[in-house]
Amino acid sequence: MHKFIRKPYYEQFYKSLHDSAENNYKKAIAALNLLQTNVEDIMCGLEIKELEKQLSVIHVSGTKGKGSTCAFCESILRNYGYKTGFFSSPHLVTVRERIRINGCPINREKFSSYFWKIYKQLEQCQDVENDYFKMPSYFMFLTIMALKVFKEENVDVAIIEVGIGGEYDYTNLFSNTAVTGISSLGYDHVKLLGNTIEEITWHKAGIMKPGSITITSEHQPKTSLNILQKRAIEKKCSLYVSTPMNTNDALGNRIELGIKGPAQWHNASLAVQLINAWLNPQDYRTESFEMKSTPSVQLSKEILNGLRTCCWPGRTQIFKFSSELTYYLDGAHTLESIQYCVSWFQENIPHHSLKSKKVLVFNMTGSRNVEDLIKLFIPCNFDFVFFCTNRIQLQDIFSDNQNLKINEPEEYNRIIEYRNYWLKLNKYFNSSNTKVFRNVSEAHMVINNLSVNQQLHVLVTGSLHLVGAFLNLLDPELKLSCSLV
Repeated sequence: MHKFIRKPYYEQFYKSLHDSAENNYKKAIAALNLLQTNVEDIMCGLEIKELEKQLSVIHVSGTKGKGSTCAFCESILRNYGYKTGFFSSPHLVTVRERIRINGCPINREKFSSYFWKIYKQLEQCQDVENDYFKMPSYFMFLTIMALKVFKEENVDVAIIEVGIGGEYDYTNLFSNTAVTGISSLGYDHVKLLGNTIEEITWHKAGIMKPGSITITSEHQPKTSLNILQKRAIEKKCSLYVSTPMNTNDALGNRIELGIKGPAQWHNASLAVQLINAWLNPQDYRTESFEMKSTPSVQLSKEILNGLRTCCWPGRTQIFKFSSELTYYLDGAHTLESIQYCVSWFQENIPHHSLKSKKVLVFNMTGSRNVEDLIKLFIPCNFDFVFFCTNRIQLQDIFSDNQNLKINEPEEYNRIIEYRNYWLKLNKYFNSSNTKVFRNVSEAHMVINNLSVNQQLHVLVTGSLHLVGAFLNLLDPELKLSCSLV
């Protein structure tokens, strides 16, 4: 057992439970939560070769937009009639979102069945130390499980989103990847990937494979393109830069994207090219490893429908909770993505009502310069600014959203620091209008009370985990956000 898992959680897991399907699922979630590790442990480079056979894979890395790019890819392929598998992270409401078949999270019964089959098989191979089993980490376990599910469910294609980096990411198991994509690059996870854009790009390009086709977004720093070129030659991989997609179809009608926001055009363009390369690899095969522009793609009805019907909750999502309360949810967590988020929020809030108030709810995880990010929200002129942990409410080892590796007092002290940053940057801001909350339930209750006599437009951002915690309260089955289950 990992050293940071406290014994009470372990004992709670092994308390007597009835063997109903529901409790079997809860026990699976508890066992999975006990595999949570610090982020550094994701990077050990473990390979599980036997699980990569027979899978046709589209593998996507990047800093910004890799999840949206994968979502567009999956939606388009499904519109073409292919049976799809989709592995992504993190989840928002239920861990089952990470493993999808034809766009839908696998159901509880299947999740439990696959989980325990793999868990027990691995358990038999482990050494026992201090009465605890040494198992793969949370993310690694889910990666193994996803590949097992995709093989057993006979998917035609698996779309795999990288967790962190690429070169040493647990998803980088494949030696015969058909197509790889690299979305927009920037500074993120610098403790793991390096302090320079060159180092970060090197890691992200690690998913390139000999003989595969790699397509990168055109929205890249010049230095990143130079590193990608060097890595393509090193890996003997065909490298293309995605050409921007037209915003109008052949009839002149505006193309509709299911995921809103200006940055999504870059992700949609990349997705269209990745799908075209998977469908028509002969158009991209070349003996040269020099960087080239992608060929033009005719936007078929399947592509247009796939782009329009693509659903990716928690990214530039507007959720009308009541007539007086509207949430704007976006898991932006990098400098550029927060800049996009601010623009999107300002474009979508109404400006005509004197009773309308603006609220920011913010948290940030990881090793980022939070002060630089927080100041980007100043132009929005928020009336209230709240800082909140990512916890929904009290700790519960059987919850899909329990994070056992985060120390609650440390997390709370961190958001107090964020509040201090905000007040330092905004010397004239009314300090009584900024608060810190130990959990999302408390924050939502205060926001709901504030909306009794006035319209509130609430931007929740900075962390996908924070967005997911709010969706757990607002739309626990994601039925209003997206037809996922």
